[in-house]
Amino acid sequence: MKIGLIVEGNSDKILFSSLEKWFKERKIDIEIIESGGKSRMKKNFHKHLKTCKYLLQTEYVIFLPDQDGDSTIEDTISSFPVARDFNYSISVLAKELEAWILSDSTCLNLSFGINRAPAGYTDNIVNPKEVLISLVMKTLKHEITNIEIINILKTTFSLNKAKQNNNSARNFVDLIESLSLAQQSAG
Repeated sequence: MKIGLIVEGNSDKILFSSLEKWFKERKIDIEIIESGGKSRMKKNFHKHLKTCKYLLQTEYVIFLPDQDGDSTIEDTISSFPVARDFNYSISVLAKELEAWILSDSTCLNLSFGINRAPAGYTDNIVNPKEVLISLVMKTLKHEITNIEIINILKTTFSLNKAKQNNNSARNFVDLIESLSLAQQSAG
């Protein structure tokens, strides 16, 4: 099965690209499109669906927007257009991809020697990107960009660990697992 992942930005694209082996283990090939932000993701919604279905030949498309500000996951999903004749879903990154990373304490420890990740579920951390950068800068004692952090973390990040402390990561993994099982049952 081949799926399209529509992500907001470069850091999302880098991390999801690094998970290709994880997807392949589930007999899923991925094509990733960087949309340039949530507003462009919504604006080009139908274009992304058509590109995935007709040009990239995907069987399913997953849009991966961040949950911004005080909006709920439901508000984020309902703000997107609706399309018929396409197999797709919207899987919100609560609050951002960096919240998924903060959920994987092993990744933080192996990559940066951070032993104290945020306790509990990371879905509700107000600004996970700032929290992640702050934790890393305290450890390294110098400035580092989010893209640099993602490029370092991508080799140790695990969706299976992230899903343990982030509900949106768990929902995404469950979606991928159900697509994989449906494909295996049909094939």
